[in-house]
Amino acid sequence: MKSQIFKKWWFWVIVVVFIGALANNNNSDKEKAEAAPKQQPAATPAATQPPADAVVQKEAPATATPAPTDAKKEADKKETSDNKFGNIGITANQFKTAFNKAAAEFKSDLKIGSLKVEDGAVQNTFSTKLTEHLYVNGSVNKSDGKLREVYVLGNGDGTPKSGADLMVSFGLIVTATNPNLSADERGTVFKDLGLIGDNVDIKKLDKSIVRKNIKYTIKYMDQIGFMFIASDPNEK
Repeated sequence: MKSQIFKKWWFWVIVVVFIGALANNNNSDKEKAEAAPKQQPAATPAATQPPADAVVQKEAPATATPAPTDAKKEADKKETSDNKFGNIGITANQFKTAFNKAAAEFKSDLKIGSLKVEDGAVQNTFSTKLTEHLYVNGSVNKSDGKLREVYVLGNGDGTPKSGADLMVSFGLIVTATNPNLSADERGTVFKDLGLIGDNVDIKKLDKSIVRKNIKYTIKYMDQIGFMFIASDPNEK
């Protein structure tokens, strides 16, 4: 049986780093909000009247944009339908099964329950809640039902549990989309993404790597938190 992710030293190193970084980030944001001066409403400028002897030029009448022809509409429609999206080789249900299987192996309570794929104009999508702070989202190709990409979106609250949930969710995404990677190889994913090392700055995380034809991307955004994405590296 593959060694569990919790027994790897690098997992707990990342959890400790994330807990500290998230706590500092939350305190920093709070301090900035308290220190920010309250803005006074700007005065409304008085209307400026033109001089009495000024020459008022009339605007040229707007030229109506011609309506697209039926041929143009069909060409645009064909172009949209012919767009080639990438895929990561599994359907939404296959991903759900693989994710929950990995969660059971890791003895994690992060499980995907119901997963409803919503119909979209260009692609279908789904979003499912893991915890109060974490969601799994994905886009699904209409043509073959395979995932174009899947990602964890969320943040922690500074507690050990939330820090562990973040890292476990990243590991579950990697395992579900790349089941043949060993635990050590999963560790190199985190290392090469910049999650392991001295003075990790979570606010500057924005990097991608490729493992066995799956691209993994980590991003951090102040208002949203973390995005850990699995996608097709060949998609332009």
